[in-house]
Amino acid sequence: MKTIIPIFVLLAICTSSCKKYPEGPGISLRSKTKRLVNKWTIEEGSTIHLNFGPEIFSYEFENDGAFIYEVELDTASTQSIEGTWEFSSDKSQVITHLPEFGWRQLVFNATSDTLTIERLKRTQLWFTSSSNGTKKLIPYQ
Repeated sequence: MKTIIPIFVLLAICTSSCKKYPEGPGISLRSKTKRLVNKWTIEEGSTIHLNFGPEIFSYEFENDGAFIYEVELDTASTQSIEGTWEFSSDKSQVITHLPEFGWRQLVFNATSDTLTIERLKRTQLWFTSSSNGTKKLIPYQ
């Protein structure tokens, strides 16, 4: 019984002070990379100009550092833009890098974006983007 009490105290302290992201989770048995690596679709989110539904964009983070940003051009076609991703040194942010790409008649310069993670679970990724506002993502199905 004497050893069980310190374990509960340690878990209570770790749950409140070890929390990396503001919206949790407090503790996870999966690494941050294993929770992030997935293909995600937008459940809720907006930018300065538009509100998006789940069918418009997807984000895919691969284990080898590859990042795929998928844009639905219309109901029949999508365009995938491939880049890379990495965690910041404290793993509170994800930095994505995209090369120059064309979309419709527009050409976008190579760019980086910083995603400040608010919540990172196996089934939820919430972040605030330096260029695209706040997003709540769920696994793509």
